[in-house]
Amino acid sequence: MLCLAHQNYFGIDENLGPVAISIARDKLDVIQARLSNLSSPYVYRIIIRLSDLSTFRGSIIEESLPSYQLTKEQAQTVSQPMSPTGFASGLVSSSSTKIPVKEILELVIPELTSSCLKLAVPLPRTEEMLLKLDEQAIYTRYKVGVLLCKANQCTEEHMYNNEFSTPAFEEFLDILGDRIRLKGFDKYKGGLDNKGDSTGTHSVYTTYQQYEIMFHVSTMLPFTPSNRQQLARKRHIGNDIVTIIFQEPGAMPFNAQTMRSHFQHVFIIVRAVDAGTDNVQYSIAVTRFKDVPVFGPPVPANYLFPRSQEFREFLLTKKTVINAENAVHKSAKFAQMAARTRREFMRELAENHCISHSIESSSVKITSKILGNKRKDRPKPKVFLEAFNHGAVVWDVQVLTELENFSLCSTIDCYLGISVDYLVMIERSSNITLFCTATHSVIGWTSQGNSLKLYYDHADVIILRTVDDDDGLILNDIITRLKMVTKGYETQEMILRHNPSDVLDFRIQYEGIVNDVDMYGPSWLAGLRQGSRIVEISKVSVASLTYPKMLEFLKNANTRVLVIPPLEDGSPRRGCEDPHCPAVRGEVTPIIPTDWVPHSGTFPPHLPGRSPPSYETVMHRQRSGTIAESLTGSKCKRELKVQTETGERVSGYSSKSLDELRS
Repeated sequence: MLCLAHQNYFGIDENLGPVAISIARDKLDVIQARLSNLSSPYVYRIIIRLSDLSTFRGSIIEESLPSYQLTKEQAQTVSQPMSPTGFASGLVSSSSTKIPVKEILELVIPELTSSCLKLAVPLPRTEEMLLKLDEQAIYTRYKVGVLLCKANQCTEEHMYNNEFSTPAFEEFLDILGDRIRLKGFDKYKGGLDNKGDSTGTHSVYTTYQQYEIMFHVSTMLPFTPSNRQQLARKRHIGNDIVTIIFQEPGAMPFNAQTMRSHFQHVFIIVRAVDAGTDNVQYSIAVTRFKDVPVFGPPVPANYLFPRSQEFREFLLTKKTVINAENAVHKSAKFAQMAARTRREFMRELAENHCISHSIESSSVKITSKILGNKRKDRPKPKVFLEAFNHGAVVWDVQVLTELENFSLCSTIDCYLGISVDYLVMIERSSNITLFCTATHSVIGWTSQGNSLKLYYDHADVIILRTVDDDDGLILNDIITRLKMVTKGYETQEMILRHNPSDVLDFRIQYEGIVNDVDMYGPSWLAGLRQGSRIVEISKVSVASLTYPKMLEFLKNANTRVLVIPPLEDGSPRRGCEDPHCPAVRGEVTPIIPTDWVPHSGTFPPHLPGRSPPSYETVMHRQRSGTIAESLTGSKCKRELKVQTETGERVSGYSSKSLDELRS
């Protein structure tokens, strides 16, 4: 936002604590705004910084504000002429239009008492402090300790008192980075002295992409023969969050409890095998404090890395070291320290970098006139559901945790947010993200009353219903948004009529994708086409059926199915997010052999749309058995219907049971 003319507001809210807000009025592309039928090409961009390490960034289309709607109505009353760009000239007079701060904050963060905010002093120093605040959680420079552990050594005292290096250790340091002369070194020095050689003459330094890493190597730091604690070395290594322990052959097992430091939270133990030979290899183990969250990449069990670029990348560029430090910053101890620092920093801004008076009291009367004195009297902002609105449009919904024929068993109150890129559900009471998937994985939906079945990925389903929506307007808005940002389509109900003893007049794949339909047959006349995707058979989700059971259901007379029609080019709608999926690569024959007959214990060949499951996985997966069991046999379990084959990660969250998500 530094490149935009903007206003900063600081304050201390009674409930939220110190707050820092930045607002700018930005102009959209005029052609895009006209194509989107916008009366105003302006948008307000906002950053809200709270003292609990939370920062929210977003934008509000100017035309969505109630005050703009009121001004627009007044302009239409007096027949306001249009500007050459196609907008009402009085509504888009200039970019100097005053920002309606109170109105925007009322819509975006109603919990905030706007009267506590004061306009920031427009000085470069203020902008520098804000930039520093925004970069607080961005780490691009790391300092890492490196200790040498020789044969028969294991304690902290042994490692700190190794005065000289060894050939095996030097060879390992060559893998880590480059040796640099500290005196005159003008890059990241990690607290080392680059003027007087008081911390040694040389060190090891490396870069990768935007990251800089300075290694505090024990044998390169000053050695004091009369001091067994080697405080000159421990002053640096003991204050590093991540420490690499290099063990030569014969070193004793490492025990982190021997390290007496309040800052060392992760130890990466690298052990040399066949050191000093051309066949040298390295094993890696990681130990961490219990409050440090798990980080990756996972270390392969019993694996020896050769001396290679791949080993260096795994140790550094694959971010074993970098991820370790980032994980430590998320631990309770460091998070509290960061929150305390942030809170005091923001308090300094609110107390010493503002003008003396708060947001103009005159705007209170204007805002009250527009919004109304009572919250229930205030008009709602205009919502834009089109794809040009990249941010999430949010609704209050209830997620059904178990469903049989749309009969409710249990619900979770959630926020449903749909942006151009993602669909997310957040539990209202805890603000925990229950589900998140990319919008391109949504393949269709079924609406019934104020309930919505949402099909995604491999025709897995989530069921939700809107709140206080007797007229169905909220559900219509959700469906409109889905149409704008996904490739999904409303399901169509069909009745497939045929004799149960006859062979099906269409060919269907494992996931319900129709590969071929006999022209003018009963299914074709019912509307079934090649590329259609059957997602429900006799009110049972296809995602919960084995292939033989799906065929058994379809062979019943007068079978009711829900079908997602194909794309305009006739291809089926797929939501698979795995780029290695055989269906995405087109490497799997899409036709089920016509001579394949289901027998007990046999399975169809793998078909497009789903990564091949192991037979053991299929055998032990909970799927519907008989029709009676499918319709009446399930019990109320507090879990979301977000099944996937392997619980794969989706946009940073796993499509697993609710209990797994909460844990």
